[in-house]
Amino acid sequence: MTEENHIIKKPQEAPGELPSRSWEEEEEPKNDAEEEDVNDDDDEDSSFGPPPPPPPLTPHPEDTLNYTIASDSLFYDEESPRKTDPPQVSPYSKDSEYNYDNDIDDDSVPPGAPAIDWEEDQSVEIPPTKVVQRWEKKEKRRKKLLRQDKNYFAAKAIASVACCLIVLVIILTAGFGSGAFQKDDEPSSAVIPPPTMTTAPTVSPPFETPVAPPVDNNSTVNRPSALQDLLVSASYNPDAFADVQSAESLAANWLIVSDPLQLDPTKDQFRIQQRYALLTQYFAADGSWSNEEGWLTAEDECTWYGVQCEEVGGGTARNAVVTVNFAANNVGRITPDIAMLTNVTTLNLTGNPWEGGFPTAITNMPQLRSLDLENLGLTDDISSIDFSVFPNMEVLRLRGNFLQGTLNSFYSMTNLVEVQASGGNNLTLAINSSIVNLAKLQTLNLNGCPITGGLVSEIGALTALTTIDLGRPAPSNTVGLTGPIPASINQLTQLATLDLSSNLLTGAIPDMTGVPLQILRLSNNNFGQAAIPDSIYTLTGLVELNMANCKLIGSIGTGIGSLTSLRILALDANFLSGALPDAMDQLFQLQSLTLRLNMFETAIPASWTSLVNLQIFDLQNSRIIGPIPGNIGSMASLRELRLSENRITGAIPGSLTQLVLLEELELNTNALTGGIPFDIGSLVNLRILRLHDNTRAVIPGSGLVGQLPSSLGGLTNLLEFEIYDNFMSGPLPWEMGSLVNLQLLDVEFNLFTGLVPDSFAGLSSLQSFYLSGNNFTAGAVLPESLCSIPNLDLVSDCDVTNSCSRCPS
Repeated sequence: MTEENHIIKKPQEAPGELPSRSWEEEEEPKNDAEEEDVNDDDDEDSSFGPPPPPPPLTPHPEDTLNYTIASDSLFYDEESPRKTDPPQVSPYSKDSEYNYDNDIDDDSVPPGAPAIDWEEDQSVEIPPTKVVQRWEKKEKRRKKLLRQDKNYFAAKAIASVACCLIVLVIILTAGFGSGAFQKDDEPSSAVIPPPTMTTAPTVSPPFETPVAPPVDNNSTVNRPSALQDLLVSASYNPDAFADVQSAESLAANWLIVSDPLQLDPTKDQFRIQQRYALLTQYFAADGSWSNEEGWLTAEDECTWYGVQCEEVGGGTARNAVVTVNFAANNVGRITPDIAMLTNVTTLNLTGNPWEGGFPTAITNMPQLRSLDLENLGLTDDISSIDFSVFPNMEVLRLRGNFLQGTLNSFYSMTNLVEVQASGGNNLTLAINSSIVNLAKLQTLNLNGCPITGGLVSEIGALTALTTIDLGRPAPSNTVGLTGPIPASINQLTQLATLDLSSNLLTGAIPDMTGVPLQILRLSNNNFGQAAIPDSIYTLTGLVELNMANCKLIGSIGTGIGSLTSLRILALDANFLSGALPDAMDQLFQLQSLTLRLNMFETAIPASWTSLVNLQIFDLQNSRIIGPIPGNIGSMASLRELRLSENRITGAIPGSLTQLVLLEELELNTNALTGGIPFDIGSLVNLRILRLHDNTRAVIPGSGLVGQLPSSLGGLTNLLEFEIYDNFMSGPLPWEMGSLVNLQLLDVEFNLFTGLVPDSFAGLSSLQSFYLSGNNFTAGAVLPESLCSIPNLDLVSDCDVTNSCSRCPS
């Protein structure tokens, strides 16, 4: 075969057609779909018979197998028709000859012909029909790739235009926000622009002050500037915006930058001001609230914790904040801009660790109907507060503070229903005839305040009153209500509580028949040695009756038995006399009975032991005679039994040890006889045990005798034990060394013998130990271990000592 036969001709392009890529070129990686298309083409060619003859070929020296691949060939990725890096490994390179192995179909070799090695035997001609077929395949593939190129570049052009438009919008927006497009001849206004967003906007970043663009008909409104202007103009504290760390600045900053709602200052002014006023309270606390649910979120401010709203405004109804309840939420102060919430009627700040002083911002909230400032520890003088600015005020609660000054214009709050100012305040109020203006008043509680004037008769016109509490914690000779209780008090047909204790009231106690009183406290007044009015016994709803230290005379009437709802009865420190009425055994609800410091000269009725709910029974120093009722053990609820300083005789009843709830037992300074019940140790809750001074010269044979029961060692809660001035004898029980809480032990002037037990060194809480005037072994040495008890005052006879004891002075 000649040299000519080794030349493979390229098909020539038709005139006007795009130049085709050489079919000898490297094949680009193709995906499965492309491979499928090519195979389909093969099937289509073979199914329609032999292809048309190829166009005439003009041999050219460059059309050989070593044809060089064009340097600007496009390479295609398998996943997308974009230009990418060339493949790392090519089936043939620029300098290699074309490899036919992959292109020759198996059916191109005649049956039975020997295998041809195309690399070694270059003399074999490629059949012309196959060359044409390969050319047509390549041509189809070239056109397909060309269509893909056109689609790719079109998509790329569209994406580029879109990117340019986005960049242009960003540049224009930034320019308007920074004032870059402001005209030179137009003045700028100082506004607070949005600073950079923080990832955790608990406290918004501080303000800066750029120049805002003017707002006119031909320009877009600068939102930061407009919003800032709105807030500054509405604020009650506009100077605070000069401080970028103020609560006002931080609140405005959050609305401008971080608020997901991005409210429009031209359309949403009401909501912007509402959210801002609330946010200033949040930022004033510096993020220390106990509960901040919903705050600093896109949620409607009406759903934020502590906030409640209602629709207001009639035809232009809008959801406005009407209640701000920050009770017990670790709130330290409120800002003046809380007054921007012009529809708030209820403000509750009770029970917070307050730091900001009395919140004077409330004086700009005339719409308030309920103000609760309890337990804030306020100490301000509020004389400057003009309460006439609250014409709608219904509930005013100031309890648990230490406020000073005068309640000015108090009677101008004509809608008042409840006033609470007890618990530490020292607020002055003069009761006068202007009180008639408070026709709606139900609760008047100024307990502990220095109230002056008197209970004027006009008070009877306040028929809605349920509580009058003008009492004081202790009597004073100079401060308090004066004069008598007016008779018009019986017109208060809703009155349940009347507390006038510790004032300077005089005169007789008026008839209060028909008044539904449950609590009547008249203690520490001077009612001129009057008797208990019989009308008191008609107040059958009474739960508490306290007429202690009222200079009452006479006796307790039998009508007392009709007060079956009584739980507290205090008639102590009067001049009452006569028999104690048996009718009191009807007071089954009674829990506290104090009759001390009277002159009864009578015995305790045995029927009283049926008062099974009685917890406090106090008849000290009331000239009680006779024995302790033998069945006193049936008063199972007793916690305090005080019968000291009377003339009670007889033995301590054994049933007394059944009072297992007993904490205080005072039977001292009487004329008791006999011994201490041996099982007194069953009173395991006992803290005070006083049995001293039961030897009365006027009553021969009086005084406690016998030995101290060893069961005393079981009273491990005992704090004080006094048994001095009796005739007790024998040794001190070893078991008493287990009374680890005992602070006072007085066994002086008895007949005790022997030695002080070494176990007493275990009385680690002992502060005073008095044991002189007994018959301890002469010359005996007290246990030196007692000296290890710190701060012990140890008093003993001079012949019974140790290194830390002292003789009686």
